Parts: sequence; structure tokens; C-alpha cells
Amino acid sequence: MDTPIPRHIVDRAKMESCLSDIGKASIREVVSLVHNIEKASGQQFIKMEMGVPGLPSISIGVDAQIEALQNGVASIYAPMDGIRRLKEEASRFAKLFLNIDLAPAGCVHTVGSYNFRGDKLKNKLEEYLSQGDIHTIVYSNPNNPY
Repeated sequence: MDTPIPRHIVDRAKMESCLSDIGKASIREVVSLVHNIEKASGQQFIKMEMGVPGLPSISIGVDAQIEALQNGVASIYAPMDGIRRLKEEASRFAKLFLNIDLAPAGCVHTVGSYNFRGDKLKNKLEEYLSQGDIHTIVYSNPNNPY
């Protein structure tokens, strides 16, 4: 099958990386593999592994961050029940992309940096989900369960 990078370059880089299963590789191992493929092929990748794709920031995002900082966002905790606008947008996302009607109150946002990876994460998710009070989880995270 034709691919943007010649298959022999990718195969050699994978072999040299000593990764037995790329699906279980750490972010750093994948970054290292991609770096070696870039070096051997001369093709540049857009990297999204650490949230820094190498693309310039768009002004609307920069302006929103400046406005939030000027309004004191860094000096207060978010409300315990969540940020209304974020909850509303999550509800809107669920409708537009998943065709699911989800009340904003049902959208609970969390952040990464958990102490659970791999089997530990699987066990922790099963612990919470077995209680039967969670309907759906939508996530986008470099540490997605495998």
C-alpha cells in the first residue's frame, strides 16, 4: 500500500526502536520513533503528542487567554459545579458530533495528570463505571486507555 513515507523507512525505524507493540508505546517512545522517521525520510510531521503541534497560535485564542487573565481567572478556583459556558459547549458538541442530547448539567470536565495508567487506569475506570451512575465518557487525551 502506498504511504506518504516509504514503508522501508518506517519499518527500519520501528525495528531500531525495539518497540514490540507501538500501541503500548509511551508518548516519548512514539516521539522518538517519529523523530527517527523524519530524519531518515526528510519529511516533517505535525506533532500533537504534548499539545504543542508546532503551529502558530491563532489570535482569537491568544486574545481570549489575555482577557481571561485580565479578568482574574488565575486568582480564583473554578465553580464547584463547573464553568457554565464550557458545560454548554460540551452539550453542544455532543449534539453536533455525536447526535446525543445531553444536558449541560450532565457534562463534567476533568483534567489529565492522573496517577493511573494502563491496567491501573482500566481498574479505576471499572470501579467507577460499575456503580451504574455514569452513562457516557467522551475523552481526548494522549493517555487514552488501550
